[in-house]
Amino acid sequence: MVDLFGGAIEASIPSTWRDVSQVRQVPDNQEVYQDCAEETGAVLVIEILEYQKDITNKNACSFFLKDLADANEALSGEQCIHNSRVLSSEDGNDKMELGELLSSLSMPTK
Repeated sequence: MVDLFGGAIEASIPSTWRDVSQVRQVPDNQEVYQDCAEETGAVLVIEILEYQKDITNKNACSFFLKDLADANEALSGEQCIHNSRVLSSEDGNDKMELGELLSSLSMPTK
């Protein structure tokens, strides 16, 4: 298990994934890990964002990614959310291994 955010969160991250903060600066609200075992370029970013009371959990991903895209002046045609899901539960009993999460995601093909 890996402590994230000073031990506030604990996660199971494969030992082949490198803590990016060991090689470059990472903002305090992020934890970033990179897969070093395969040349996929896969990066896991865990980010704590400010709660938005008017945004539901279901719509949070779209809201924050659109905000990020707009801040970076991405054109609307360049913005696409392929897959989005809420990974937590109110009782805190849902646990998902990183490998299970990554295998459930797929990248769009062009």
